[in-house]
Amino acid sequence: MIKELKKALLIGGLVLAEGTYTGGNFNSNSNEKDILENIKKTSETYESSKDILENIKKTSETYESSRLEEKISEGFYLTPDSLNKCIKQAYSEVQKWPKEFDKRLYRLMLKQESEYNVYAKNKFSGASGLGQIMPSTYKGYRDSTNMEEEIFHPVKNLGVSLEVLADISIFCKKYHPDWENLTLENKRKIILTCYNAGPGKVRDKAKWDLQSKKLNKEQREYADIILETYHNPKIQVKLD
Repeated sequence: MIKELKKALLIGGLVLAEGTYTGGNFNSNSNEKDILENIKKTSETYESSKDILENIKKTSETYESSRLEEKISEGFYLTPDSLNKCIKQAYSEVQKWPKEFDKRLYRLMLKQESEYNVYAKNKFSGASGLGQIMPSTYKGYRDSTNMEEEIFHPVKNLGVSLEVLADISIFCKKYHPDWENLTLENKRKIILTCYNAGPGKVRDKAKWDLQSKKLNKEQREYADIILETYHNPKIQVKLD
């Protein structure tokens, strides 16, 4: 429709120069006032159509936003099989994995983060999706024009989660003064705490002390909760 209107305006411009367009021939005897009136109507119709399309776009965006809010409100929880498939696909796309983690630990971390709810969202921080990725973090790893919805895509969300964990592992190895002498358990605790609180905060404010008062209660307890679950033989996690 817009193309047709633009064509009409173009024809109108030609009319002013040569006369009325009549399917190939111009009739210079046409009334110039009528010609200008037709052009005006065509222009008004075009502008009106632009407004209609803009309103349709806004309505569509509002609808999609309300649908997303509805999904967040209802939640969508992955089965173990579905979670496994999403993790495998995410890894195949990013090819990153923290070497201190195994599959069980990663899945239990996700359980602590989101209970495997694809549409989990922290109403205070905005952390979203399976791996509870902050919007600012997602933007740092992905150039997305539709981040508000994309951050909830299970594979994309997990891909960023794995990249963040892998980068934290590298960060800890580089900046922790005694990293090579730590036990695997302690390395895992530090990486988990960095994931929850942010590596900069753990290094610069807490000075690598995971019980520092510079960390809040949740941040101090986060790693212990996950690792306690990890070592509990009664907790079954389906792996493939």
